[in-house]
Amino acid sequence: MAFGITDLAIWHGRRRLLRVPSFQVRPGERVGIIGPTGSGKTMLALTACGLLADAPGLPQLTVTGAVHFSVAGQDTPLTLDAAGKDEAAWLPQRGKLLAYMAQEAQTALHPLKTIMHQLRTIDNMQRRRHDLRGLRGLQRTNPELDARLRPLCEELGLPWAALSRLPHEISGGQAQRALLLLCILRAPQVLVADEPVSALDSERRRTILYAIARHFPTALVISHDRDALAGFATRVVTVQDGEIIDDADVRITTRVKPRPFASATPPIMDTAQQGQGLWMQGVTIRHPNRTAPIPVVRALDLHCANSVIWVIGGSGSGKSS
Repeated sequence: MAFGITDLAIWHGRRRLLRVPSFQVRPGERVGIIGPTGSGKTMLALTACGLLADAPGLPQLTVTGAVHFSVAGQDTPLTLDAAGKDEAAWLPQRGKLLAYMAQEAQTALHPLKTIMHQLRTIDNMQRRRHDLRGLRGLQRTNPELDARLRPLCEELGLPWAALSRLPHEISGGQAQRALLLLCILRAPQVLVADEPVSALDSERRRTILYAIARHFPTALVISHDRDALAGFATRVVTVQDGEIIDDADVRITTRVKPRPFASATPPIMDTAQQGQGLWMQGVTIRHPNRTAPIPVVRALDLHCANSVIWVIGGSGSGKSS
């Protein structure tokens, strides 16, 4: 196995949130975890990385169980506590044995450092064999690192200019790809990713999942998108009500047909409401930057009255702004 979890139980007071007697990911497996919101998927992923003890937004939990890792050159697996309270034992394993890609990428990235600064930090730590002293003495330019990053950015569809920006200056989809880029640069044995394509448009989702499969032969990926996992996952685990209810070495096939609308006739609006609407004229939005403002929206004119307008576009195109 690459890693496994045994006798896991997570309680909040008298309420049991998650129970997993046994779960393992074998080398070369790409395991997809699916299930409804609140079923325990993220808690399972956090447990695999020893991050449950310090996870923001979670209440005080009682956690029992163990996490086991296969380590090259060792006959017996490395065993750590599932609660993640032994930080001294867990810290050397993160980044080397596994990496965690959080769902909220913009909160996982350092808010006061550019993406490039964070990439150089990771590269420096790699050169120092995962020593935290890599946080000091960063080079302003690193041609060798740039040469490695450019093809990776092209593969992920991440603009090179985004690397010189702070996390809040890029879109949510670009932040997810930047976080994946950090994980690729760290080169762990296993990637644990929580909704890695949730902020991406449909054109990018399969591209990113293909990149994960290419750079991480062993991966554990949480997703609500069954179609995206099809063709990616070699094994699918279904979590519901805090338990694993299905674990199959099959690819997902979606058979759910879209539900038709109740009526194709548009609703009739009251005459008094027909004059209401939204008008935007000449809207221009620029994000502040240290060198020059970054244009996001240019001279937009939009009129919406008695209608529904769908705004579509690629990640980072300016839809949210």
